[in-house]
Amino acid sequence: MTAEGTVYRRAVATLRRTGVVDGAWTLTASAGSKAQTLVVLAVAGAAGGVEGVGRVVLATSTAVLVTAVVDLGFSTQIMRAFAAGELASRRTVLAPLLARVGVVVPVALLAATVVVAPPGGDGTAWTLAVGVYALGYLASSVVTRLAYGVGRFRGGAALNGVVRASTVPVLLLVGPTGAPLWTTLVVLAVGELVIAVVQYRLVPASPPGEEDAGVLGVRRTWRFGVAPLINTVMNRSDAVLVSFFAATAAVGVYGLASQVEGALTTVALIPAGAAVAYAARSRSHADVRTQRRVVATVVAGAYLVLAVPVLVAPEALVELVFSVTLEDADALRICVVAGIFSCLGGVATQQITGLGRQNALVAVWLSTLVVGVAGLALGAATAGAVGAAWGALARDLVFCLLSWSVLLSPRRRVKEAP
Repeated sequence: MTAEGTVYRRAVATLRRTGVVDGAWTLTASAGSKAQTLVVLAVAGAAGGVEGVGRVVLATSTAVLVTAVVDLGFSTQIMRAFAAGELASRRTVLAPLLARVGVVVPVALLAATVVVAPPGGDGTAWTLAVGVYALGYLASSVVTRLAYGVGRFRGGAALNGVVRASTVPVLLLVGPTGAPLWTTLVVLAVGELVIAVVQYRLVPASPPGEEDAGVLGVRRTWRFGVAPLINTVMNRSDAVLVSFFAATAAVGVYGLASQVEGALTTVALIPAGAAVAYAARSRSHADVRTQRRVVATVVAGAYLVLAVPVLVAPEALVELVFSVTLEDADALRICVVAGIFSCLGGVATQQITGLGRQNALVAVWLSTLVVGVAGLALGAATAGAVGAAWGALARDLVFCLLSWSVLLSPRRRVKEAP
């Protein structure tokens, strides 16, 4: 065997041992989701310019935020309870899910009325579209976690990716047909409802036994929802916060920049998709250090490769992909720079989760929330989209520093190999 072949085999073996190869399975879910998001923004940009992008980003962000508040750890507890054998029958999920549906729809309608609905004749349509999307998103999130809990991780992720990608051709018809932009949310909602129905049907049916349905009560689930809720506020619904301090056009510019950063970080973090499981299975400090070094290096390298073209020619890329002309690309550049810190912080939090340090992780997220809210609000109020982008950079930098300080502390809970 040649020297090059030996190096290649060792490199692949290292990537397998540290979970990078298994992490690539998350590509099936994330690729379809991000393709869907980018197409929605492209359609909004072509039909309504920057303000159209801002309206769509604000609508989807509001629906996702309301869903996270109502869910509050419910979907995570479902996955944990089924994986641990505490629950076995899929029917156990239906009653508490319907109860939350009865809450998420009116809350989403109220939030959309306050935050999203534009002045004019189509305000009611936007409000209803947000409510329908929140319903679909909650249902798909819960049933997907149910599928993961019974061991259908790869199949469940693939199904989500395929269904979301299949909505792309329909979304592309919105612009040419002259349909109003709120119809994009209806298309997204239909896709999420299809995911929920199909995922539920594919979960093996088990007869109800002596199961404690109280496992899915709010008192038992809310602790699992704190970190995901903060993550949603900071990374998926930050445009809602910006909208209180800036005009719709500024929300559109920041929302587009934030979504581009999100797409880049999602792809770059694919190698870290299995980091939680591999960290949990680590038998020594040496294993943890090796995984941390390899995964962080691969993720950072992938992000830099993706980010450089955006930093070099942001205006041209935005106009090509989203049909939007940016007068000032500073907000986009700042958000892309912030993304490297978000990626590295994501790698650290994955390992922290795998090592069982949930209290430390909640502390990291709470601190990040304080910095993020203050930075985004102050930045948006003083300098619009660019100011909000600087606030996002401060947030992601603090998140990265705090995550790595926790991970590198001597309190790692790792069993030494005998």
